[in-house]
Amino acid sequence: MPTEIISGLWIGNVNDSFDINFLKDNNISIMINCTLNYGFPDLALKKLRIPLSNNLTPGEDLVLLNKNKEKILDYIEENSELSNILVYCYDGLLISPLITALFLIYKGNVSKDNIRSILKSKNQNISLDVDLSQFG
Repeated sequence: MPTEIISGLWIGNVNDSFDINFLKDNNISIMINCTLNYGFPDLALKKLRIPLSNNLTPGEDLVLLNKNKEKILDYIEENSELSNILVYCYDGLLISPLITALFLIYKGNVSKDNIRSILKSKNQNISLDVDLSQFG
């Protein structure tokens, strides 16, 4: 089930990304796919892939994410005013919440100490068991 974290910024899973009614009802115009090989729906939307594995391998995935963090967060910031964005991953509970957490911390000045409770208030099933201090 997709979850709106802040106005126009949604997180979800692979199935949510193919829910045409959800996408149209919420005017999603940008999709950020945080999977290695799941596709995008065949719709005229802006599409970005962040190729991360299901288990967020520390030596590969977290290094890739940390290396590209500023570009990813800048992209979300530049587009979030005028576009509704869906950030999706395998289950919608770890990777897409992590991306939005980093966005809220670095672009929204939300405290790392508060981010988990904020996300849990939106969706109790979110699992943000990642050490956020490794992201600078």
